[in-house]
Amino acid sequence: IGTPTGGTPEILEDEMTGLSFPPGDGQTLAGQVTRLAADPQLRERLAANARRVVVERFNLERMVDEIEDELKAIVER
Repeated sequence: IGTPTGGTPEILEDEMTGLSFPPGDGQTLAGQVTRLAADPQLRERLAANARRVVVERFNLERMVDEIEDELKAIVER
């Protein structure tokens, strides 16, 4: 459960990999916590989807490759 600000949207896709709430909206946050606590199938689905996204997007080899590509582009400029 998080807000769609900063780097959070890289992994938190509402209803797919997590649940979101507007910044500063404690009532919606409380509702999302209650919803997640009451629904084990939702928790399992969100967790499985989030794990898949992390494995696909944030593995070490891919991240190192992207950093290397960016550094090469800087040097070439």
